[in-house]
Amino acid sequence: MTKYIVSLQKTQTNAFIEQTEREELACEIIARLEIGNFHKSFLSAAIADSATNTWNLLRTSAIASVEIDDSNEYQWRNEISKLYEQEMKVQVAIENAYNDILNAAQEFDRTCKKSLTLRDHDIFEYFNLDKAFDQIDNTSHSEISDLVLNLFKVKFLTA
Repeated sequence: MTKYIVSLQKTQTNAFIEQTEREELACEIIARLEIGNFHKSFLSAAIADSATNTWNLLRTSAIASVEIDDSNEYQWRNEISKLYEQEMKVQVAIENAYNDILNAAQEFDRTCKKSLTLRDHDIFEYFNLDKAFDQIDNTSHSEISDLVLNLFKVKFLTA
């Protein structure tokens, strides 16, 4: 297994940092874990004991180490990245459903307030939409991330 140090670029520069596929993969893994909400384009990686890594550390801030070999790279490319994509689709569907229901309920409430019969009633208050969606607990991202943390021996570095 090869250990990579993933760093957060201190400033966004126009200089292109050429990275290998595995270095890009290390950045993608850290970005997908969403710890610190780092976008892949703001990350760079290098082999831990390389001269490139020493240079990166001088101009960036190291945030994590990731270990990659042929086996876990294959798992990432053929399974784990697809799991993250599907998990995101579920999350988006939940958010869209909530927004659709909320919009319909608000429109219903506005219609009631315009009516002579129900204008003095707060119909929207009886929907309890926030509590209904609190029961939907999608922990799939955490489950996938726990697997990734172990499989790639991710270690987050502290200052």
